[in-house]
Amino acid sequence: MIRSIAFLLCSSAFLVGLCSAALSADSDYSKALQQKKQIEQMTGGKDAAPEPVQGPPASNALHLDAPMRKAGWWEFAAVTQSGTAIGKQNLCIGEASEKVYSAFDQITGEAMTGIPCTKRDFQQTADGWAFETTCSQGNLPGMGDLTMNAKGTITGDIATQYEVHQTVTSAGTTTAGTIQAALKGPCPEGRKEGDLVDESGDFLVNMIAP
Repeated sequence: MIRSIAFLLCSSAFLVGLCSAALSADSDYSKALQQKKQIEQMTGGKDAAPEPVQGPPASNALHLDAPMRKAGWWEFAAVTQSGTAIGKQNLCIGEASEKVYSAFDQITGEAMTGIPCTKRDFQQTADGWAFETTCSQGNLPGMGDLTMNAKGTITGDIATQYEVHQTVTSAGTTTAGTIQAALKGPCPEGRKEGDLVDESGDFLVNMIAP
């Protein structure tokens, strides 16, 4: 279970800012790759498929309402400041999943970890949204307590296509990058609402599973 949870948390880096490798600026890229390798070693390597796990603990207190995304198969791609692609994930979104795992919930990571953030400030602006969060990701094997301080903006139409530009500071290291989110069409056959899948097509978790 520890191995699968660690894999899940790192794999969700592209969504919530975990594992600085996912959002590393090019100047810190070698360090980011080392961190990524360490986490791969913890999880048995890239080719080790994670054990399917149940969804995060349901808690209305941890949920943040956000503009609704249209139902369908969403892609989330992480890139560095210079535009270097890091990785992708897909999520089958629907009305039920938006009530527990909104666009804002993906940024805070609270729905994934079950740990309340000490700061989660989202403010609407003329160009979209600005946010600032301070969130603990819990004690990760070999990494200890991981607290992320994130600050950034959301631009575009959250209903169909948007970008999250953020700077994340943790353990004295600051990284920056962008998450490009886009609705790609209906959820594929065999995928149900709430399914989170990595870029290899491996199932990670269902966000609304009991």
